[in-house]
This record gives sequence, structure tokens and C-alpha cells, in this order.
Amino acid sequence: SDRLKKMLLTAVNVSPQAVVTELLRDTLEKGEPVVVSNLQHMELAPELHTFVEKFGLFSMIVTPIRGKDRILGAFISMSTAPRMLVEQDLAPAMELADFTAMVIENARTVADLQRSATMDPLTGVFNTRFFHEVLNREAARSQRHNTSLSLLMMDLDNFKVINDTHGHVVGDKVLVQVARILNSCVRKVDLVFRCGGDEFGVVLPATTADGALHVGEKILEKIQSSNVPKSLGFKGETTVSIGIAEYRAGSPAESLIADADQALYASKRESKNTIRIFKRNH
Repeated sequence: SDRLKKMLLTAVNVSPQAVVTELLRDTLEKGEPVVVSNLQHMELAPELHTFVEKFGLFSMIVTPIRGKDRILGAFISMSTAPRMLVEQDLAPAMELADFTAMVIENARTVADLQRSATMDPLTGVFNTRFFHEVLNREAARSQRHNTSLSLLMMDLDNFKVINDTHGHVVGDKVLVQVARILNSCVRKVDLVFRCGGDEFGVVLPATTADGALHVGEKILEKIQSSNVPKSLGFKGETTVSIGIAEYRAGSPAESLIADADQALYASKRESKNTIRIFKRNH
């Protein structure tokens, strides 16, 4: 096993182009298996020749890992002298390659299911179901470590006019563009959610209300300057109203949503295209 680890570590440093060109092209491009009974008789690139010599490799079989609609990769079987791999060894190598394909496809299916359970299919940001799960998790973390946590809730101003004027297809395109802008305005640790319709939420871990205000101002400016409907070739404009709240230690996560929503309603009532921070009355 130690020898195999050393081989794999060395292999990742070999030029991929050299490997693909000389040994894997027919398998990866045409799906054809390759049997090389004696690697010593092949003319190899210097890197590959050194690799073969270093580990005493003698023969090799390359079989395609076939997915449902494309070749996913190559399954490589190797031997050292005196063991020579020949045509008769092709069948078990193909069986192993097919099993590998099944494992890869199943893993991708599971990953897709997990992704679809947390992602909004239209905009590609996280969905409202995952929103509540994350907020509960982050509130517990904030409580445990005594760190800040803020939430931005926002919705698009006059979005109904866009839908009524240009139709829901255009409205959907506007939502997609807005989601992209939101992602471009936040850190990697921040999470963007579509909470339903034209409402979005941004969870900002380790961030005070004042810090969240800077993020909100950036979002406000970016969406207004992007003039999303016009960038898509349609008349009208899109701005957002934003409400900000900071988590209060000991309170349930739902109270953070209620506070941010209250601030959002205040910004909608006053002038739209603006931000309000929730202030608790003492």
C-alpha cells in the first residue's frame, strides 16, 4: 500500500498531456480499451518512461469508465514483472470499470438530490427551506461563541409592474440577475437565499448590524446601477428595499426574521430603494 501511495503521488505530478496523448487517448475519446503487455517496448515521453522505470511497471490495461451518456474517465490496471497483463485480463478489468462508473453515477445522483433539496431551481441561490435550517444553526453558533450575527431581508420594488408589463418570463430573468448581484456583493461565508417570490435573505455570520449596513448599501448601489430590466432589453427599473436585524442572544432564530421583516416593511413604507435597521423599543 505504501508503494501504491508513492505511485499515486508521483503520477499527479506527471504531465497530464503526456499521459492522455500516449496512453489514454483511444480510451477517453473513442471508448476503446487498450492492452499494453510490455511497457518496456513502448516509446514513452521522458516523464512517463521515468515513472515506469522507477516503479518497475511491466504491463497495463486501460478500460473506459462509461457513464449513461459519456465517458467519465479511464480505469487503469498495472502489473510489475513477471506478471504480464494480456487480452484475457480485459474482461475483469471491464467489470471493475463498469462498477466504478456505477459508483460515480450514484454519487452524482446523491449530490444532485442534496443540491436540489437546498437550492432554488430558478436563481441558483439557497431556498427558503434551507434558510430556516441555516438560521437556526447560525443562531446557535452565535449564542455558543458569543459572536455577532445579522440578517438582511429584502424584496424588489415594483416587481409586480415588471411581471404585469413584460410577463413572468422576464420577471424570472430579473430575479436570476438580482441573485447574481447579491452573490457578488457578499463574502464566501455569507449565504444568499430566495425566501419566496421576489424576496431574498442574506445571512451574515460574525457581522454586526453596522457591518450589515455596509453590505446592504453595496447591494442597493449595485442593483440600482445595474439597471437589470434595461440590461435584459426591457423598459423599467428594479431597486430593492432592505431590512436589517442583529441577533439578540437568547432569542429564537425566528425573532431575527421577524425583526428584519419589520425593518423591511419600514423601508418599503418610507421611500423604497432604501435600508432600515431594526431598533428595539425599550
